[in-house]
Amino acid sequence: MVTNNSDNIATAATGKVLQGAGVGTAPTFSTATYPSTATGTGTILRADGTNWAATTATYPTTTTANQILYSSATNTISEITTANNAILTTNGSGVPVVSTTGVARMTALGIGAAAGASGLTFDGTNLLANYVEQSTWTPTVIGGSTAGTTTYTVQNGYYTCIGNTIFCHCNVAYSAATGTGNLTLGGLPFTVKSQTNYVPTFACRIDGTSLPAASVNLVCQLTLNTTTALFVGDTIAGVASAVQIANASSAIYISFFYNV
Repeated sequence: MVTNNSDNIATAATGKVLQGAGVGTAPTFSTATYPSTATGTGTILRADGTNWAATTATYPTTTTANQILYSSATNTISEITTANNAILTTNGSGVPVVSTTGVARMTALGIGAAAGASGLTFDGTNLLANYVEQSTWTPTVIGGSTAGTTTYTVQNGYYTCIGNTIFCHCNVAYSAATGTGNLTLGGLPFTVKSQTNYVPTFACRIDGTSLPAASVNLVCQLTLNTTTALFVGDTIAGVASAVQIANASSAIYISFFYNV
């Protein structure tokens, strides 16, 4: 009869497991060690070069078809929801997102299966034959101190994107605006590039405006890293003074371009 004692039970270091060594050969203990208990929910075993240890990162129990796994937080693996005919990009915080914005841009550049022969070529005969992207945007009129409510009669905005340059036109007409502070144009189709010494400024027309004293030029100055622009009257002495929304009571016309 076999009894359980130290003479007839093979022993090994903590964490090693008994493995078959082949038919007719006595089992032996593994060289690598394994955890004796299950660790945090969602961790998996991973070789560390010597032993098998649980990961610090956690993984989902299940996944959905056509999803992308990514690190949503430190040591946390999650899914990104995909979309038809979209591209993987990042938002302003560097978080990966799936977006359809820019697909038309890539198509016109000749990138991807949907691109036609009329896109961007490199033979010198058909370079940027098409606009990269052309669409509409909705311009708004708000106050710099208090946005307020604006009653519009016309809100027309058009833009064309070529590379990283946005060409815009807008026509806004309104009958009332309750905002206070600086007259501000909002709703630009893309965020204005933020760069030192970059000051995109353009001539414009505003009906029903009382300009700052001694003004000789009325301009629209885009605000960096935003989707807004400020209207300014420039004096003979070169002093800029913002136009107040209370003094602009009819319509705004402007064409401009900027980098993103």
